[in-house]
Amino acid sequence: MSISETFKVMVENKEIKRGIVRVFPIEYTGEDSETYRTDFNLVMATIDGKPTMAQEKRSRGKVEIRIGNPNVILSIGEHTIGLIYRTAGWIAFRESFDELYWNVTGNEWLFPIDRATFELILPDGASISQSVAFTGRIDETGNDYTISPDNFMTTTRTLEPGEGVTVAFAWNKGIVSLPRMESESTERRVEPPPRTENESTKQRVHQSSEGTFLACGGIAFLFLVPLLRILGIIKGTNKGGSSSYRGRSGFGGRGRSGRGGGGGGGRGW
Repeated sequence: MSISETFKVMVENKEIKRGIVRVFPIEYTGEDSETYRTDFNLVMATIDGKPTMAQEKRSRGKVEIRIGNPNVILSIGEHTIGLIYRTAGWIAFRESFDELYWNVTGNEWLFPIDRATFELILPDGASISQSVAFTGRIDETGNDYTISPDNFMTTTRTLEPGEGVTVAFAWNKGIVSLPRMESESTERRVEPPPRTENESTKQRVHQSSEGTFLACGGIAFLFLVPLLRILGIIKGTNKGGSSSYRGRSGFGGRGRSGRGGGGGGGRGW
C-alpha cells in the first residue's frame, strides 16, 4: 500500500511551529491473539508543496515521523503538509470477499479534525459489495458520515481530539491476488529481527513487500473546513510475499471506530 496523506493546518506558532509529528502503528493483535508486524517505509514529506525534512523514530510498535525543519519556524497562517509512505499487510482475504478495514484518520490527534474524506476506486470488473464507516472514540460506532454511490466517504461533523473515522469496504475476490506465501501449500515464515527493550516479547513476523493499494488523502485541523480527500486505488496483483490482515472484519456488526488497519494520530511541534 502506497499512501499519500495531506494535512491542511492553521499555524499560530503555538502547538504547531515547525510542522507536525505523524504517529503510525506497525504492529497489531490478530484474532488469534498473536502480534503481527507490518511494513512501514517513508517515501517523502512536503510543506506547501516543497520537500522538507522528515525524521523517523520507531518504538513500542509505532513509528513517529517528525515533519519539518528544526531550524525553520513556519509563518502564521494556513499551510499544507504532505506525507507519502508505503505499508503492507492490511488487506484481508475473507472467504467470500476481500476487505479493507482502515482507520482513515487515527484516533490519537491532539487537534480537532474539521473534515475528512475517503474515496475508493476499483478497476474495471470490480464492484463494492459492502461499505460502512464508524466515527467517534475508539470502539464507538457513530454514523456521522455519508458514503456516495461512487464510494466517496465524508464526515459530517467535526471530530474532536481522540475521535476519528474508520471505514470498511468489501469487493469481489480476484481483484487483488492472495499474497504468494499464503497461496503456497506450506506457509513460509520469516525469522523476527533482534528485539529491542521497547519491543513486544511475543511476536509473529511475516515477510512484507510493496502491495498494490495506492492511497492519497488528508485531514483538516483546527478551524479549516476545506474539502480533503483520501483516495484509495486497488489495482493489479499483490506483489511479493506480504501477509494478509489477520484482524477482525469491519462487517457483521463487528466494526468499530479506531479499529482495523492504519490509525495512529499525531501532534504539532
